[in-house]
Amino acid sequence: MSSTKRQGEGLMEKRWRACGQSAATILAFRWSLRHGLPYLRAIHQRYRWLALIFGGLHTLDELGRDYQSAFYGQAEHIRVGYLTHDDAIQLITQPHPDFALEYSPALREELFRLTYGQPFLIQRLCWELVNRWNERFLAAGEATPRTLEMGDLAPVLTDDLYAGAAYYFDGVWSNVTEAERRIMEVMASREPAWGQEELAAATGGGDLETALGLLRRHDVIVDDGVRVRFASELMRQWVARQV
Repeated sequence: MSSTKRQGEGLMEKRWRACGQSAATILAFRWSLRHGLPYLRAIHQRYRWLALIFGGLHTLDELGRDYQSAFYGQAEHIRVGYLTHDDAIQLITQPHPDFALEYSPALREELFRLTYGQPFLIQRLCWELVNRWNERFLAAGEATPRTLEMGDLAPVLTDDLYAGAAYYFDGVWSNVTEAERRIMEVMASREPAWGQEELAAATGGGDLETALGLLRRHDVIVDDGVRVRFASELMRQWVARQV
């Protein structure tokens, strides 16, 4: 047994003794831990109070036999999507009961358009806006307006923003197929939505509908049945920067 596993076993035993059988501990893992599956299955079977949460773009069925066999009959798939428009606006305007700043209506809507309600992207954008406001407040004091406006947005849409959110963007990019990436690269070339026929022509054909179906399922794109576009405009802009 490796030192990491021994440390893990020791932690489990301490937790078991400290909390007893009625306790429930939750561990969160990314789906990429394929080689650790036998170990995770073993500790899950040994410690009945232990719940495991795996997060990622893919379901067990999409991930293949290794994951299915490890947790077959024991796993519950819970879809976690983007925030609704109203929930996203609430997160933007009231991340905390004591939040003292306000966002203009136009800025709120633009933040939703850029993120499509993706929580991490909302928080990252708002963090940049508030951090910049704090810098102005240190310089100007109480005279600093407490309402953030559309003009405050452009200065934060910089390389630093995309670098700070790279964990999310890279995570999406690394978890899609080559066919999906090709579609994303083509769609990133413009902001307006694409018709499926023109998208098929631009991507060179192939099994377009299958790839689009996966992108829809993973919340990368949205469509109205006729035209398709990126769900998050920030995701589109990031892809455009990579091409």
